[in-house]
Amino acid sequence: MTLARIKYAKGNEIKYISHLDFQRSFHRLLNRAGIDVAFSQGFNPHLKVSYAMAMPVGMTSEGEYLDVELVAPVDAGKLKLLLNEHAPKGLKIVAVKIFEEPVKSLASVITEGILKVEVPIEDDVTENKIREVFEEILKKDVLELTRKNKKGKFVTKNIRSYIKKLELDGVSDNKAHVDMVLSMGSIDNLNPQLLLDYMIREYKIFKEFPKAKIHRVEMLVNGEKIDLK
Repeated sequence: MTLARIKYAKGNEIKYISHLDFQRSFHRLLNRAGIDVAFSQGFNPHLKVSYAMAMPVGMTSEGEYLDVELVAPVDAGKLKLLLNEHAPKGLKIVAVKIFEEPVKSLASVITEGILKVEVPIEDDVTENKIREVFEEILKKDVLELTRKNKKGKFVTKNIRSYIKKLELDGVSDNKAHVDMVLSMGSIDNLNPQLLLDYMIREYKIFKEFPKAKIHRVEMLVNGEKIDLK
């Protein structure tokens, strides 16, 4: 078995593409680049490509990951070059690592995400006010949010433990620049927009429109970056 673990970046040009459409686009990219990808067995064979996490529509990122199972070994540098040569605008392959032995799926090991958020603030809100709100949130033992699950039912969860970092980096042009580390993965997962909506609703420090710019910097495994060297 040969598995290529790929780190890629998604820019503004493709941030409004759904995860399903992105999957289709990446499959076409593999075909254009002439990459010999393995297929699953059965009545409906499909390319053996798995994604670490689906990215919400509207977000950009410099730290997305996917795994591609290959038919035969290939040089990591050559694979990166081929994919970048044929990639659509807005998609960049950042790094590739080849594994010849089985490894755990990324979806099963990802635990957190590092994010940078740019969000418009209300006219009368100061930096000190934002910092006070962040400190108040981080001091809470319980922070309950109600959201709809995959079955369409509304469930209420205490998401306080999902917030690992919430820090103001500064304010410019009436926008707050916020650094976040949030739980992300198959067990605990917090969409940053839900946290922003909570702060808009409860503290009135951010504007609902225009929408915040959310950028994923990196995915983490138990606080550590994924090693593709």
